[in-house]
Amino acid sequence: MRKPALITILLPFICASTLMGCVQNPRETSYPTSIPITRLPTLSPTLTPIPTLTPTPQPNFTFPEITLQPDGLGGLNLLGLIRNEMEEGASNLKIRASLYEESNLVMHQEEFLLPIQHLHPGKSFPISLSFLKTPEVDHVKIDVLSYQISVKPNVEVEVEITDRSTTGDGSYLLMGWLSNPRNIDVQIHNFSLVFTEKDGSIHSIIVPDFYTSSLLPSQKVPFLVTLGQDPSTLSVKPFLDVSEIQNLDEASFSFPQKAELVLDSQGNLLLRGNIKNEHVHSIWVSCIIALHHQDRLISLTQLNPPSPLMAGEVRSFGLTQFPGWKEQLTHSKIELEEVEISFFCDGLASSEFKGQIFTLNASITGFETTGSSLIIRGEVSNLTSETLSYVSVQADLRTIDGDIHTSNTIPLEEVLDPGGTTFFVLPVRLPAGTVLPDMEIDVRAIAILEESELPF
Repeated sequence: MRKPALITILLPFICASTLMGCVQNPRETSYPTSIPITRLPTLSPTLTPIPTLTPTPQPNFTFPEITLQPDGLGGLNLLGLIRNEMEEGASNLKIRASLYEESNLVMHQEEFLLPIQHLHPGKSFPISLSFLKTPEVDHVKIDVLSYQISVKPNVEVEVEITDRSTTGDGSYLLMGWLSNPRNIDVQIHNFSLVFTEKDGSIHSIIVPDFYTSSLLPSQKVPFLVTLGQDPSTLSVKPFLDVSEIQNLDEASFSFPQKAELVLDSQGNLLLRGNIKNEHVHSIWVSCIIALHHQDRLISLTQLNPPSPLMAGEVRSFGLTQFPGWKEQLTHSKIELEEVEISFFCDGLASSEFKGQIFTLNASITGFETTGSSLIIRGEVSNLTSETLSYVSVQADLRTIDGDIHTSNTIPLEEVLDPGGTTFFVLPVRLPAGTVLPDMEIDVRAIAILEESELPF
C-alpha cells in the first residue's frame, strides 16, 4: 500500500494555535484507493451551532503527525493528533481547518467542535475530519479558535489488546480489555485507537465497535475493533478520554433462563436467553456479551433492545452477530460446548427511562420458511391517542415448557401517529432440529411516547 501524503508543521500564531503543512507535488501523488477509516462519531462537517467561547490567554496546542487521505469519493479525510502543551487541562476545543491550493488561496474552510471532554497537560488525542468533494490540496492550516479550561484530574484506564482474529468477509479483529485499577467510578467519553505505518504516519483512526461507557472500581470489560487491513503491519496506540464520576450504580439485571449457544441448520451461531430488569423503574439495557474460553476472547456482541424494559419485566433475546467466532474456534481448536458466556452491563448507559411505554396491537398475516429462518409477516397498529416513537416488534418461539427456543427483535418506523399502521417482515433464526408445530409463537410490539426524554 502506498503511503498517504503527510502534512508538515509550521509555527503557531500568537492568538490561536495553528498548524500549517505542505504536500509535496500534490498532483503527482498517487493515493491509496481504499483505506479503513472509522470516523469519530461526534465530528461532522455539518455541526449544530456552537456557543461562542472566549479563549484563555496564550493557548498552546500542537498537531503532530497530520495526514491527508483521499476518501475515494472526491473528498479528503484529515487524520492527526492534537496535543495540549499548556499547564492547564482543556475542553470544548473549537477549531477551524482551512484547505489551500498551490497559489495559497483558501479553497475550503470548516469549523469543528472536537468531541474531547478532557485534554490534560502534555496529553494528545486523535482528530478525524472529513471534507466532501474537495479538489487537489497543496497545504492545510488548523486554527484553535477557542477552548475552555478543564480542572478535572487525570484518570488512567488500562488498555490491553489480548486476541486477534479474522472474519469470514476478510476483515481483521482486535480484542482486549479496559481495566479500572482505582477505587473510583469512571466514565469513558471517547475511546480511539490510532494505527500508524512504520515511518510513524497515521494510517487510520478506529473507534472500537463494542466497549462500555463506564467502569466500576477495579472492573475489567472487553472491547472489539474491526479493521480492513492486517494489523500486524501497523503499530497501534490507544487513546482514552476518561473522567471520574460519582454514585455510579451497578446495572441490576438477572438472567432467568441461562443463556445458551446453539447452531442453526447452516452452522450459524445463535445465543438465546432471557434478561430481567431488577430495578424498581423502567430502564434501557446496554450490555456487552463476551464469548470466551478461559482467558481467551472468542467474540463480542451487544445486547441493546430498541425499547426500555419495565420494572420487573423479563424479555427474551436471540443474538446472532458474533464476528469472527468460527475462525477463532477453528484456529484455537475449541469446541462450541467449551465456550463460556459472560455479560458486562453498563451502569451508565443502562439508564432510567421516565417516559411511558406502550404495548401495541400486533397481528400476523403470514409465515414462510427460508433456509434456516422463519419469516413472519404482519402489521402493527397504534390504537392509542398518542404519537409514539421507537416502535419495535419482537417474535419469541417457545417450547411447550415455556423455555425460549429462539427470538428476534427489529425496529420499525421511528414515529407512529394515532390510528397509524405499519407493516413488518421479521426473520427469526431457527436452531437446527426445530419442529415448528411443537413451538408456541408470540409476537408483540412496543413503543414509547414520542416526547419522552431520551438518554442518547
